[in-house]
Amino acid sequence: MRRLAIVLSLCVLAGCDARTEVAKKKALEKIDSLLGSMDVKRKEVELSMKALKTGVDGIRKAKIKAQVKHDQIGQRAEPFQARIAQADTTLKKLRDYLVSNEAVEISGKEYSPDQLKKMANDVIAARKSNSDQVAGFDKSQANLKKVVTTLEKRQREYEARIVSLEGQIAQIDTK
Repeated sequence: MRRLAIVLSLCVLAGCDARTEVAKKKALEKIDSLLGSMDVKRKEVELSMKALKTGVDGIRKAKIKAQVKHDQIGQRAEPFQARIAQADTTLKKLRDYLVSNEAVEISGKEYSPDQLKKMANDVIAARKSNSDQVAGFDKSQANLKKVVTTLEKRQREYEARIVSLEGQIAQIDTK
């Protein structure tokens, strides 16, 4: 480009009309081709930005859904946790009765030591079942937390790429 400007200025100084016209025509062609390639580059960057912005929106929505599911699982686990606490309270009472190894009257009904042991085993089985349910919910929540973390990481990466592309557009615009 610089050479072209030097040739044009020399032709003007030398008074070469034909050469000046040819040089001017060539310079305009070169400028037009340059502008055309810049427009293509700009459009490519704009399309990439649009795709990334769409991706960021999708990630944002997926992250919100995963967070909502995480919270819903926590709510679904609460009744099971309450049952575990109730089972623990019942087992503490039964333990005192089992230690005495005598028949006990509970709520107007008499229970033998064998019946108390069976009752304790039933409560333990119910507690284990509830505990397994809570463990499943906890595992699901942990997996969803990982998903949310991964989505946040990708969102940050995409946003950084958008900023980079915006910088490229600014460079293209200055040229």
